[in-house]
Amino acid sequence: MTNKIAPVNYTVACAGGEDIYRLYLDQFFLLNSWFTFCLMEMTVVCLECSVTHFKIALWSFLVTAYECMILFALNGNGWVKFLCAFPVGTFAMIYFLFPKRKMRVILHIFLCYLFITVVAGGSIALLAKLSGIHMGTLRMNIGMGGTVVIFRRIVRKIKSSGKTNDCRVMLGYRGREITLRAMVDSGNSLIEPVSGKAVSLVSQNHLPNDMHLKPENFKVIPFHAVGTENGLLPGYEMDYMRIEYGTQLIRIEKPVIGISDHELFTKHHYQMILHPELLNEREELI
Repeated sequence: MTNKIAPVNYTVACAGGEDIYRLYLDQFFLLNSWFTFCLMEMTVVCLECSVTHFKIALWSFLVTAYECMILFALNGNGWVKFLCAFPVGTFAMIYFLFPKRKMRVILHIFLCYLFITVVAGGSIALLAKLSGIHMGTLRMNIGMGGTVVIFRRIVRKIKSSGKTNDCRVMLGYRGREITLRAMVDSGNSLIEPVSGKAVSLVSQNHLPNDMHLKPENFKVIPFHAVGTENGLLPGYEMDYMRIEYGTQLIRIEKPVIGISDHELFTKHHYQMILHPELLNEREELI
């Protein structure tokens, strides 16, 4: 921390009178930006949301700048400024990090962020008290970063052990959109050889008659199956694919699908076999 800028006395009214905190603007900005980034990272991992590290870092800095402006530049009651700074700033960050999400999803992410903030903040305060390490020190910041790494590993391991293979897929083509129930199949390794794109499978029976697939979008997909050594599967390049998988909302431009001339599932629970690599795509948030 720099401590080069003159401190600001920040007064907060309490039951016993007033508590006065001496805050350094540069120290507060750096610490709060880092903690906001770490807390948002843990929230994203916990809810399996699709957002880049760069966007999280960018909005952490912007929101912290807003919070500093409210706390340091404006006059007024300390608690009012606190409520205007942190909850409002956090909600705005989540709203812009996850555009076009439904408001209930935004609120869900917001509440999860607050819960993680309370748990992480209490844990860090307890750790600092027991270890005697000041919360503003470099060791504490490194520890926060380490906590994020460990948290990511634990949550992903837990979620991968009980993850469902069910998802909802919207396919768009020439102004037409259809919705299919898909199963994520780790055994699907189909690849379109020219573009190298992962290929998902759809039964011909589940494509509407008015979705006229054009010859210029035609693809040939090689495959191997029991009794078929060098098979060829017809495929087409769609305009886009949107995937709803748990809390993940993924949009993929120009996906390739293979067309099967028979039903993929006997009980009709699913209409599509989704390639597992598509769940790692982060091209655009819905």
